[in-house]
Amino acid sequence: MTGKSLKRVLLSLVIFCILISGVGIAYAEEVEIEDKGISYSDYFKGIFDMAEDRYKGEVTRKQMIEGALKGIFDTMDSYTVYYTMEEAQAFFTDINGSYTGIGVVMSEVDGKILIDRVYSSSPAEEAGIKSGDVIVEVDGKSIENFSLDEVAGLIKGPKGTKVVIGVLRDGADKIIKFEVTRREIILNPVTYKIDGDIGYIKLEMFNSNASKAMEEALRQMDKKNITKIILDLRDNPGGDVNQAVSIARMFVKNGLITKLDFKSESQIDEVYYSNLKELKYKLAVLVNEWSASASEILAGAIQDTASGTLVGSKTFGKGKVQNLYPILTPEAVEKYEKETGEIFVNGYELMGKYGIYPSDDEVIGWLKITTGEYYTPNEDD
Repeated sequence: MTGKSLKRVLLSLVIFCILISGVGIAYAEEVEIEDKGISYSDYFKGIFDMAEDRYKGEVTRKQMIEGALKGIFDTMDSYTVYYTMEEAQAFFTDINGSYTGIGVVMSEVDGKILIDRVYSSSPAEEAGIKSGDVIVEVDGKSIENFSLDEVAGLIKGPKGTKVVIGVLRDGADKIIKFEVTRREIILNPVTYKIDGDIGYIKLEMFNSNASKAMEEALRQMDKKNITKIILDLRDNPGGDVNQAVSIARMFVKNGLITKLDFKSESQIDEVYYSNLKELKYKLAVLVNEWSASASEILAGAIQDTASGTLVGSKTFGKGKVQNLYPILTPEAVEKYEKETGEIFVNGYELMGKYGIYPSDDEVIGWLKITTGEYYTPNEDD
């Protein structure tokens, strides 16, 4: 991620909520341990110093810091996660709905790297790669015993560059090679079809493209005068709450959609409404136990306002909101303390208060942390 790309990430993520919302504040506090005058910073420095002195092996201080961060946040709920920069990149791809690559979804099965899905109109599809192909080479190099992440790293690269993918197909022994040009892949989370007088719309997740894709699907429904719609939210894990609200405003009649209630006084609770005067569609919403977060916001608003009917099993029941924060390196914290006279570990606070955007190498990782809860219309009564 370049300095410019980090700035774009900061600007885009500061405005949405994962279901990420608001700009939070985080300070490195000097807290006494058991009133003995020992600060946490001194305590952990002592731990790191001891580890470096006693451990007979290879480990960097950065690795220890990241391990400590993961350990701290692993003690919280399962939705709170510390991401390294590499791990965060995959998360951003899902939420932002775009990435530079060849347009495939891969999995690791019995030690083999299998192509599960080839995106429509992607470079991979245009080159001839198919679902079910087994990747065995990348740029002429065998990927035997490589992990899924390692293979993905070999395939990724700058926009406009080429990569040669060698695959086995249909159990054959002969390697088929495809030269593929990397380009920006837009992840469309919406698919739809029309069967008679009924429209079917599948929404896979609430990424940054969700509401525009939904608008296009509904335009096609309107062209065919379709008013009966099945909205499929099964297995939808959620995503950007603003996208969920935008889509809710297409289906939910005038009134409350959801309320976000945050713990910190530094975050203002948020309330979202629909101004839809008249329901346009007769709506049935399919849900299951894996319909979560933003899916539950949308489904709950539809059900609570009698804007449609829910069909299926009980949803995941998450009910919690997460925020995403860039965590600065110790060196960056020290640098900006000298410049501002304040301690910042949260890059958003530094950006919001001083307009300073940390460079890529000044961010050690990203924290996704539960900061509040969301309520559907009936729950808010």
